[in-house]
Amino acid sequence: MSIFGTNKITIPKLKLLVYAYAGKGKSWMAAANPQLRVLYLYTERQAETTFAIVQKAGLVHPESEFVYLKNTHDFMAIKDKVEANLSKFHLLVFDTIDDYEEMASYEIGLVNGVKTAAACEDFGRSAASRDAEVQYLGSWLRNLDINVLALAHPLESSTTTGTGKNKTVKQRMELRFTGKKNSDTLAQKFIAVAVLDTRRNAAGIERKLIFRGPSNWLLKDLPYFDDQEPADFQAVLKKHRDFYRSEPEQKVNEINEKE
Repeated sequence: MSIFGTNKITIPKLKLLVYAYAGKGKSWMAAANPQLRVLYLYTERQAETTFAIVQKAGLVHPESEFVYLKNTHDFMAIKDKVEANLSKFHLLVFDTIDDYEEMASYEIGLVNGVKTAAACEDFGRSAASRDAEVQYLGSWLRNLDINVLALAHPLESSTTTGTGKNKTVKQRMELRFTGKKNSDTLAQKFIAVAVLDTRRNAAGIERKLIFRGPSNWLLKDLPYFDDQEPADFQAVLKKHRDFYRSEPEQKVNEINEKE
């Protein structure tokens, strides 16, 4: 018997963060979901070319909507309207989070009289303001009652410890943020983090989502996903839902405890 009356297992919303270099097909994967009503928030105008191609190919649901965010003020102006209309959509896409951070940096720099995003650097009050903007966005996406696909660009970084013979250099693939803590803290707000791998072969272009890879990559998997999954959000979402629909209550609770 449940003490609080909430022992019923529900299917959690899929909150997926995918990152890849420019031109690898992030926007294509996010937009090409013909069976899903998508609310697509984007910060990069060049993505509109992809939208037009995907739409012409018949891969966009007729009730999907695309909203351009020119700056952080645009986001703040529409977020309440988004929340009020979530039930009209199956998926919310945010493209891209690191570009949003750059917007915040630029805007904060203007307030301080500096016309460059680098004005924030990675310390001081300006950096704290920028990081707060990014983390607010991440928390907002996490708490929405809708499936979320957030996109970002990667950064190959390294950390050096010790000196001389004891010197070690650790390479890492993470998210492209100026704020050094933003990569890890943002990833914590999503239940899964994957790298989009795109390769051209004799059959054409093959795109895969990598959930388990080198230990120096920022990844976050789920036990019911394979190491690599097709870069098809509809298929990934179905696999996510099917697990919770088919697994016995005890098994699901064991998985949730591990997570």
